[in-house]
Amino acid sequence: MDQEKEELSSPARNYLKEEQKQRRQEIERLIERTEADQKNGLIVTGAVWAWLATNTDKLSGLFIYVTLLPPIIMAFFFYRWRMLSGAIKQAASYTQKLEKLFEVPDGFGWESYLTKVRKEEGEPEHMKHTTKLFWFFLLGLNVIIAILFILLKQQ
Repeated sequence: MDQEKEELSSPARNYLKEEQKQRRQEIERLIERTEADQKNGLIVTGAVWAWLATNTDKLSGLFIYVTLLPPIIMAFFFYRWRMLSGAIKQAASYTQKLEKLFEVPDGFGWESYLTKVRKEEGEPEHMKHTTKLFWFFLLGLNVIIAILFILLKQQ
């Protein structure tokens, strides 16, 4: 690693500094997308359930397919969240490498700091569970509602 630091030309250092800024912006954008997906998932599935609740008599043979639509939509949103989460982790890992390359002092540099805190204290509970709980609850709730709609329709 020390040899790599000495070999970096001024243009390479400038490039990597700019790249570090871009990775931080990328992480912010991915987090914003995740939050937007949470909101959009609630709105879309809520709209489908509201429409379905008031129009079940008009669906006849399509009822089961329309009833399964919200859980399927939520499954896609959940999958997207998993992919965005992975992209955030990759960008964070690369940012941490850049922090080491630029010899950011120990305890500084956001990604290095977070890694150190997680090793010493473990993942903060609110960061560890909140988003997972949101998606599992929303996906599970949509499945339960779909089952209830199907059972009520059969009566």
